[in-house]
Amino acid sequence: MKEISTKTSNNGFANSEIVAAIQSPTRIRDIENDEPIKQALRYVFTLIGLRSDQIPTEIEKTVLINFIRGNLKNYAPEEIKIAFELALNGKFEVELNHFGRFSALYLTTVFAAYQKYRSKIAADLSRKTIESQKNNLEQRSKDPEFQKETDRLFDENVLKPLFDNFCKIGKLNFEITPANVVFGVLRRRYGLQNVSEGKKAEIKKEALKRAENWFSVNTSKYSSSLEQHTLRKLLQDPAKGPEKKEEVFRRFCFELTIEDFFNKVKQDYSNFDAWKTDKKNFEQ
Repeated sequence: MKEISTKTSNNGFANSEIVAAIQSPTRIRDIENDEPIKQALRYVFTLIGLRSDQIPTEIEKTVLINFIRGNLKNYAPEEIKIAFELALNGKFEVELNHFGRFSALYLTTVFAAYQKYRSKIAADLSRKTIESQKNNLEQRSKDPEFQKETDRLFDENVLKPLFDNFCKIGKLNFEITPANVVFGVLRRRYGLQNVSEGKKAEIKKEALKRAENWFSVNTSKYSSSLEQHTLRKLLQDPAKGPEKKEEVFRRFCFELTIEDFFNKVKQDYSNFDAWKTDKKNFEQ
């Protein structure tokens, strides 16, 4: 048996094992046979000092394995061992006296304490991963070729269908792309200039009207969807309610500005490809 003291005497080393388990591509739900679970259980039985006459029977083992498959399916098999190793080394507080019986309840008690300990490490790992990805993206964004490819994909997947559809039906359908993101690209690359004060006033007036209508429809007492129920509850919050109203108002401001811009472009170009080909309309 491995020396536990060597394995978990250093907190950083113990945490690295949890990180490795979190990053493992194999989860209990993925394994086809029970052998990895059986190996983990045999290890734990020895670790906690179960005598031969206290080891679960084959029927009890089957119940344990089914329980593990059903309730710990999102964890790596080796985390069963790690949980008990850390518990025995006092990394978290939990009742370890098994009273000569290893049951699903006993396993759950230890693993629940482990989950709480693990969640802090998982949160820290997630934060560091996001920071790393952000830094990597920032570095790549400085590469002209990367920016060129990003712009190409945005044009192909967002701007082209958005403008071509607008030319056909006269309406905007942003789908999952926020209007403020489209607005930023149009200003940076496609010549959308600052809007005059007079036009701003018109847009704000119309945006307010559309926002009020949107809230009226989506907060009706006859609306029963979960999203509408959540929205009604959100608007009752004295802090978050006004923020939501401002968010919707600003969204319509962006949409109306883009709509006005597209109406002007549509006078000269019937589709996005024709517009894009005319390089004089770009602001690189």
